[in-house]
Amino acid sequence: MGKNKKFTLENVLVEDLAAEGKAIAKRDGKVFFIKNALPGDVVDIFVYRNKSSFAEAEVTKFHSYSPDRVAPICAHFGVCGGCKVQDLHYEKQLAYKQKIVYDQIARIGKTEPKELLPIVGS
Repeated sequence: MGKNKKFTLENVLVEDLAAEGKAIAKRDGKVFFIKNALPGDVVDIFVYRNKSSFAEAEVTKFHSYSPDRVAPICAHFGVCGGCKVQDLHYEKQLAYKQKIVYDQIARIGKTEPKELLPIVGS
């Protein structure tokens, strides 16, 4: 996987979510940020931006869908960009948001939070 080279990967297991709503997969020590995927999906991806430690990609084919995937309730989902993970079960959305807040404080802020209140659903 050369830097700046565009390529396709097959049968990639999506493992996590990033703060921007992109899914995360890892292969050969590299992190892939994937548009329109959810943790638990198995997908083929097209890598359109390739850097030394990470890459950005989009789904070209779904082999299997996450068991946590649901039908989005908004007719504009995927078009306007306001609700990035509405196709994820709501309880899982809250859990991932909680994890993202913790990661932002611990990893980026380089501090261990003494108390982290739970994300409250709307």
